Amino acid sequence: MSTATYSAAARAVVVTPRTGIGLSGYLDRTAAAHARLDHLEAGLIWIAGASGSAPDDGVLWVSIDALAVTARTRQAVVAAIGEATGIDTSRVVVVASHTHAGPGAWHEPIHPVFADQFDDDELAHLAATIAGGVRGLRDDARPATLHWRSAAVSGVGGNRHRPDGPHDPSLGLLEIRDAATHQPIALVYDYACHPTVLGPDNTRWSADWVGAARRRVRDGRDGRLPVVFLQGCAGDASTRFHRRERGDAELARLGGLVADRILELLTADAAPLEARPVRIDRTTLRLPVRSDRAADIHRADDRIGRGAASGHEGERCLEALAEADLPAELELPVSIVTVGTRCWMHVPVEMCASYGLAIAAGREDVRVIGYSDAYAGYVADRRTYREGHYEALTSYFDEETSHRMMTECRAYLASVYETSRS
Repeated sequence: MSTATYSAAARAVVVTPRTGIGLSGYLDRTAAAHARLDHLEAGLIWIAGASGSAPDDGVLWVSIDALAVTARTRQAVVAAIGEATGIDTSRVVVVASHTHAGPGAWHEPIHPVFADQFDDDELAHLAATIAGGVRGLRDDARPATLHWRSAAVSGVGGNRHRPDGPHDPSLGLLEIRDAATHQPIALVYDYACHPTVLGPDNTRWSADWVGAARRRVRDGRDGRLPVVFLQGCAGDASTRFHRRERGDAELARLGGLVADRILELLTADAAPLEARPVRIDRTTLRLPVRSDRAADIHRADDRIGRGAASGHEGERCLEALAEADLPAELELPVSIVTVGTRCWMHVPVEMCASYGLAIAAGREDVRVIGYSDAYAGYVADRRTYREGHYEALTSYFDEETSHRMMTECRAYLASVYETSRS
């Protein structure tokens, strides 16, 4: 195995907007942000292969504390990065953490049921701030080694419909170290769980449990260390059955559990990843928009508590879909980042856990990441449709099309996976 190094650089940029802008994420919340609980950030990671000089080698991950990265969001961000740095925009992957305590001004409405809060000036400011952080990043890249670890996290995320429902409890952690000093340059981790500890009554900017985990990791390591989060297949994953309340203390407790797992993993030895060129493979899936959105499709009648509330919200979403002027099909960008022998498949949807697990089945070196480069809503599994849950009611796709997306993603991954190892 080669011991040659990668080339890497990282930064964390504060992107917290001004107060007075509307928060996104909850259907019935109309209040604007009046304060800040914690800063929203954009985590920036540049990784290139050992040579570091080939124009087609390297990836820039941009992870934003936002509800969604829509096509318009990505276009503004990558255009600003390209103009400021010359980085090939096809090498950029833009991901949202999916916090429900971020601004609606950065993206178009994610569904016809939501009010339009988009603001060109606020998005332009976000894009310029991120581009300013990326400027010089590639020039600052230094020889680095990459180290991979993974372990389960307990007591934070789970299936939000039933405690024994499908959920991927694993956390994947990529540690980037300076090759000369062996000190960490940055951490990139993924985990599948909605950042919705803070509920609809919250009117403060916050990255939710993701921000609490970030602070705790920094407190345990270098206080300025970029800690970059990639949201997994969290379509039906949340803290619902683990959170005790929805306040600041619970935010710190649950984020702390994730952070403590990361800090524990960092104490374990991990061999460096084999040095290879960094690949990004891209494709576009074209899927038909559901035709049954005006029909009386199955609705569960045994919901209680929050399940009942979200079910009724789902029915409102389905009604809004029936009234909306939607295209016949949606184009979904899918990308696969391959670093060493590790693959991150990026999809522009909120995918249910069982489908994410099915895509990566049998490949422990694959992570499936949602909320990437665009936003096309929920992709629910068959049981979720048949039980009439929120994800099925609000989806742009019917049951068969959602299943088709999973199978097409799995087939595309298989082709890239084999090619990247040849």
